[in-house]
Amino acid sequence: MREVLEETRLKLKHLLSHGTILYFMGGKKKLHTRVHLFSSTDFIGNPRSTSEGEVKWFAIENLPFHKMWDDDRYWINAMLVGSRFDAKFYFDANTSRVTRYEIISR
Repeated sequence: MREVLEETRLKLKHLLSHGTILYFMGGKKKLHTRVHLFSSTDFIGNPRSTSEGEVKWFAIENLPFHKMWDDDRYWINAMLVGSRFDAKFYFDANTSRVTRYEIISR
């Protein structure tokens, strides 16, 4: 909630916890980042861009996956339909591309 407020000026209500995503970078088996994934369709305020970045809305069928991290194309649709899952993504050191992943429904 704090991150969304800082980055968009939107105050979220009624969060849905989808699960946890673990990131392993550069072919290493050591955990790099753990992300707790939430979504909400209920908020207060009007979105505003901040120093964190520009806020843009996209139709679901027009999400710009080509501008996003490589792993996003594997899990975003599951999140958008309300699925609960845990995932692990392993990235290549040279290309920043996903080399292996696991998504486990909860």
